[in-house]
Amino acid sequence: MKTSTRSLQGACGFTLVEVMIAAGVIAVGFLGSFAMVLQSGRQASAAEESSLVCTGLEQQMDLLRTLTWPALTSGSGITGTVWSAQPPAISGVPVTQETITVTAYPTAGQTLTATWNVLTNATTVNLAGSPALSTATSVQVVATITWTGRRSGRSMTQSLVTVITEGGISASAAP
Repeated sequence: MKTSTRSLQGACGFTLVEVMIAAGVIAVGFLGSFAMVLQSGRQASAAEESSLVCTGLEQQMDLLRTLTWPALTSGSGITGTVWSAQPPAISGVPVTQETITVTAYPTAGQTLTATWNVLTNATTVNLAGSPALSTATSVQVVATITWTGRRSGRSMTQSLVTVITEGGISASAAP
C-alpha cells in the first residue's frame, strides 16, 4: 500500500496579512455607512424642524390676516392675539425669538417692529418713520422665527413675507 503525503506548500488559503487587510477594508466600509446613517438622521430632523416652523409661520400669517386694520397697524393685535395663540405646529420646537415687521407697502413709510424674546417672555414694539401705518392701504408683513436646533444645538432662522391690504383681497381688485 502506498501512502501519500500532502505538502503544505500546495495548499490554498489566505495569509494572516491578507485577512487583516480585508477586515480593515470592511471596517472602513461599515464606519462610512454608519456615519452616513447618522448624518441622514440629522438632516431629516433639521428638515422636520424647518417644516414645522414654516407651518407655524403660515399659521401666524393667517392670524395676522384676521386682525382688524387698527390692531395690525398699531401692534396691539400682534402682542394680544398672535403671540397669545402660539401655533400648534411649533409647540415642540425650541423657539427663542419671534419678530414681526409691518411696513407700509408699496411706498416706504412707518415701520412697526414687534419682537418677542420667548426665553424671557419680553416683548418690544417699535414704531419708526412717517406717515403712520394706519393711513396706508396695504402693508408688507415679515414674520421671522429663530429657534435652537434640537439635534444640532445651532441657532436657526426662517422668515415668511406677505402683503396685506386694508380691505382684504377684494379691495385690491377694485377698478
